[in-house]
Amino acid sequence: MTTPTITIDDKKYSIDQITAQGKEILGMIQATEMKLAELNRDLAIAQTAKTFYIKALAEHLPKPLAE
Repeated sequence: MTTPTITIDDKKYSIDQITAQGKEILGMIQATEMKLAELNRDLAIAQTAKTFYIKALAEHLPKPLAE
């Protein structure tokens, strides 16, 4: 059976040898990564919606002003 590891700054560490406080911090890093992934999905949704709304608005705009 392989020992679970974590890689930080291109160095591998055994998770079994991390202190209890270190494991709590590792859990916070994992939670943060999950939150960032969620926020990136939300951002993609918002950007898609903005593009749609801009296209929808274009159908309701008057002729552009002369420059």
